[in-house]
Amino acid sequence: MARRATALKELRQAPDKNGETLLIAGPYEFLPYDDSEKKPDARTLPALAKAFDLLAYDAVCLAPEEAEALKSQNIEIPRNWVVLSDAPQSRIINVGGKTIGVLFFPMPKKTGETPPEKLMTKVSREARKLREQSDLVVGVSPWGLNAEEAFTKLKKSAVDILLGAGPGSGIFAKAAPYGETLWTRAYPKGKAINELELPAFPGDEKFLWELNANFKAIVLPLDDKISPDAEMNKLF
Repeated sequence: MARRATALKELRQAPDKNGETLLIAGPYEFLPYDDSEKKPDARTLPALAKAFDLLAYDAVCLAPEEAEALKSQNIEIPRNWVVLSDAPQSRIINVGGKTIGVLFFPMPKKTGETPPEKLMTKVSREARKLREQSDLVVGVSPWGLNAEEAFTKLKKSAVDILLGAGPGSGIFAKAAPYGETLWTRAYPKGKAINELELPAFPGDEKFLWELNANFKAIVLPLDDKISPDAEMNKLF
């Protein structure tokens, strides 16, 4: 977490970013999505919540079980954090003069399984509404790799960017399925930052994402090449 703090600070302060950085934290930062990983000691949750407060993401979302775990430790969830529910939720964020619509996907009954088409249609409709107000639509999903892949095929171009989480491997960056949606997935255990650089936003219906042409993707490992942030180190 201390290395993440350093990395995010450097991203924000990079001269070429010009204050045009959007930072989003998806679900399963506080708890694993299943029992395949050991759950953290509940006593560490207050420090972890404080750490995310210090990281100052533009958007943070929690799975319902993460929200319950925080509440069980008498931790007040910040108002600007989103607790995923059974319905899509959205936020409008202004970055560098651009309007970004962030669409938080609903929780499925079971992560890893493809949600019913009715639910995917509901998400697609919400994305369409958000597009009317936004220069770029970013989806944030807890569904898992297989379900997200199904969504990009059945509801192609519903969102411009899809940030995935849940069961399945991480993804560097993928223009899926035919270039309409830029899809990336977090790597396990928070040991890397997925970064997308967008020199331009989609301009029309014929727009297709192409690596190194209209976007760049970076996976930044949070290894010992990055100095730990001193203030963050004090929390743990």
